[in-house]
Formats: sequence, C-alpha cells, structure tokens
Amino acid sequence: MTFPFRSLSRRGPAPAEKSAAPAEPLLGAALVTLTVLVTLEDWAPGTRAGLWAAWCVPFVVALLALRLRGRRLGFVVVALLVTLALWMQGEGWGARVMAGLGAAAFIGAFFVALSTLRAAAETSPAIRACGQYLAAQPPGRP
Repeated sequence: MTFPFRSLSRRGPAPAEKSAAPAEPLLGAALVTLTVLVTLEDWAPGTRAGLWAAWCVPFVVALLALRLRGRRLGFVVVALLVTLALWMQGEGWGARVMAGLGAAAFIGAFFVALSTLRAAAETSPAIRACGQYLAAQPPGRP
C-alpha cells in the first residue's frame, strides 16, 4: 500500500531507535499485570481488581526504584515520608493511601497503554506517513 504524500525528509525514514536499557521480564510482567487489573476494575467493578491493582503499585515502584538515582529516587523517598506522616496522624490513613495507590495504578496503566500504542505505531510506515502529512499542515487550517 502506498500513500500519495510526499516525504518531508530528504534523508528517508528515521532509523529505529534502540533501547539502551536491558529487558526486565519481572518489571514487564508486573506492568502488564497492573494494566490488566486496572482494566478489569473498569470492565468488571465487582471483581475487586482495583484493590489488587493498588497493591501492585508498591511492587512496581520498588522494581523501578532499583533503576533510579539522584533526584528521581527522591520522589520515592518523599512518597514514603508522606505515607509515614499519614500513618502518624492516626485513623483514616489507610483509606487515603489506598485511594492514592488506586490513582497511581490507573496512571501507570495509562502510560503502559500509551507506550504500547507508540511501539506499534513506530513500526508502521502508514502511521509515519499520516503523521508527516498532518505535521506539514499550515497552522490555523480548519
């Protein structure tokens, strides 16, 4: 299948980028599990999959924290300190933490879904041609 769009680049198609990070099957499996559980929570609310998704978040964060250094690791430390502060306040801290973990599970699943779509779109010449065509449109065109 060919598209009648002219190429915007004289150099040809962009070379595929190679991932610098090695594959981590345990992290991948945890992210897929998180995404499936969040999806199940939306599609079948009575399954308590949202609770399981919330409990997956600390495990995923721990796996990701092993790869972090410097300021990025500081975000994990701040999250732990906020959780400790909530615990020290007394009653009701568990519900707040679970609500936060549920939101974090949804955000994590959302980014996994976006990354999946991006990976699929990067390999498609048709999607690349459509993107180039749309990017070449003049500003303000209705």
